[in-house]
Amino acid sequence: MILDKDTAALVLEYFARNLHSSASTELHDLLRNGDAERFWEEWTNEIERRCSFLGLSAIEHAYLWGGTVSRPNLSFPYVLKEDIVLAFLSLSIQMTRMIRTISPIYWFEQIADTVELLSNASELAHPRENPLVHQLLLGEHRLYLGLLYPDLIPFRSFAQSGKRQLIKGMEQIVNEQGEPDLHDLEILRPLLACWTRSLILATNAGQVLFPATIMRRFEWVVLQTIRWTRFDGQMIYSPASDQNPYEDDFIASLLELLDAALQFDEDPGDKKAAAVALAPLARRFLGFDHASFDLRNPKKDLPEKKNPSEIFVKKVPLFLRGKKGSETDPTSLPDPSGFGDHPLWAVFRPDWKPASPALYLAANSPVLYQRSLIMNNKKEFSYPIGFGPDQNELFDTRVKMEFNHCCSAFLSGMWNVNIALDHKKIAPAGPWSLICSDYEQNYSYIEWEIPLENGYRIERHCLFAFEEKVLFLADALLPCGEEEKNRKIDYEMILPIAKNIIVEADAESAEIALSAILPEDHPKRKKGKESQRIRILPIGLNEWKQEEDVSKFDLAEKGLILKTVKSGRTLFAPLFIDLNEKRIDRPCTWRHLTVGENREETSPEDACGYRVQIGKDQYLIYCSLGPEKSRSVLGHNLKSDFLFAVFSKTEGVLPVVEVERKE
Repeated sequence: MILDKDTAALVLEYFARNLHSSASTELHDLLRNGDAERFWEEWTNEIERRCSFLGLSAIEHAYLWGGTVSRPNLSFPYVLKEDIVLAFLSLSIQMTRMIRTISPIYWFEQIADTVELLSNASELAHPRENPLVHQLLLGEHRLYLGLLYPDLIPFRSFAQSGKRQLIKGMEQIVNEQGEPDLHDLEILRPLLACWTRSLILATNAGQVLFPATIMRRFEWVVLQTIRWTRFDGQMIYSPASDQNPYEDDFIASLLELLDAALQFDEDPGDKKAAAVALAPLARRFLGFDHASFDLRNPKKDLPEKKNPSEIFVKKVPLFLRGKKGSETDPTSLPDPSGFGDHPLWAVFRPDWKPASPALYLAANSPVLYQRSLIMNNKKEFSYPIGFGPDQNELFDTRVKMEFNHCCSAFLSGMWNVNIALDHKKIAPAGPWSLICSDYEQNYSYIEWEIPLENGYRIERHCLFAFEEKVLFLADALLPCGEEEKNRKIDYEMILPIAKNIIVEADAESAEIALSAILPEDHPKRKKGKESQRIRILPIGLNEWKQEEDVSKFDLAEKGLILKTVKSGRTLFAPLFIDLNEKRIDRPCTWRHLTVGENREETSPEDACGYRVQIGKDQYLIYCSLGPEKSRSVLGHNLKSDFLFAVFSKTEGVLPVVEVERKE
């Protein structure tokens, strides 16, 4: 490049001030001789070599892995938006790779702006308040510039500083099991993309980015990303998008991200889980028929597909190239179900197949607010909220939920609860917490608890019996101490219905059926089955509708509402959800059972029992609402807090889950 007099002077002036002694002897000699044109030519040649060495040309489009994200309803202001920072980082790489074709003056301006922004970035981003911006700016961008320009004085400390900030972010944004808070879940995939790109840069430069403990945390993030990926490739809890999630570039970005991340994951089970969970999406992206294509044969030529992607290369991901059958062996896979305490979340799924039923639950951590700010802005809440002792902690009874089955979302949104005692609504007095959890090959079970005002609490029971194909959800409203006074209890549970779900309420009984239209390429659709149905039985209510009933289970604008009104000290509100399509049209019935104690009938305020019959299958549910005591129901003796069992003709009552509370 021929430089004019003014540009040549700027080149010599800039590098005279900023070129470090560690630069090559040839560059220093050219600088001392004042040969600006030859210096700039040698400098651009050196930058091109470093770009190739660091693999920047190969990962340039990898900045699409994370995509652009939006963060609605946040309680803190953002100085910089994630999509702007992501675009700025991508632009820096493109500018570096185009250094031979751009003016040195333009390059100096871009470098100066970058140094100014990254030098002040600590004031603009915090790993807890603005995690993705923090990691992109203070972590990845600094690491990239430090590795690319180690011989420029302004960037000498950037590589080590970037490493420290990436480690700091990994420690503060996710816990040791790779779990973020609920409000950070939507940016988990962009964060994984940031950390993966940083690992690629450091590895290509021959450096170690993360110590062993942080790498283990990274592997957990990879597994959690796979676990929380929906059947359509979107992250769970993602809002509905007008963009078709099955478009080539969307699927390709997900496959390439996980393909790259899994290269740094030493757990072979994670690769096998990804193979099972993402194979259908890969088939769709690669253009193969779902039934005939074997992804385990990487030598097979890829067919031509209409409208191929211009950005992503169509190739079989490495994690799909295992030996035939290895990825389907359940013993070689990590547990598909999982639970977390801090933050509080739960995943119920029988296996890793994307079409299998899966329930996701997540509770918000206490959110820090200024109560005066809320009041001054007159922010209204349609759900109960409570404040901590210092008036800055906000507690929320809502739980984020999503239930998917056969590549359809049936429930999606906030699972809400409203409770009034003696016609006065009560708010939470603390956050949700975990009481107990357990998962085996045939079931997953959790109990959560949240304290309420006026000395009450909610115990939430969630059970997924995989072999029985039954989902059981229930709330128990209990006093925290010895409550003798009967109260007028108004309880309302709201389940969020997903879009495009058909609700069918039975005309005579209280049951409700939900139907979802199967995707056109779904195997069951090809066999003539157009929809998938489940039915929900509110077994705590009377089976048959009566006009005088104030308790009911019905469809409303907000979703499915289970409303229970009673006088007493306790309340139990259960829902029995049948997922077994073979018996979906068979007759069903349920009954409240008498619970015995010391040969006398126990008060419903202390314990309750139910029998559910669907076709020939029968189930027994029992819950203690007071201190554990020896009781009997249907002739079955027990001393437990909760029981879900099936009836066997030969063996009687067979417990699926039985919980005994430790004193």
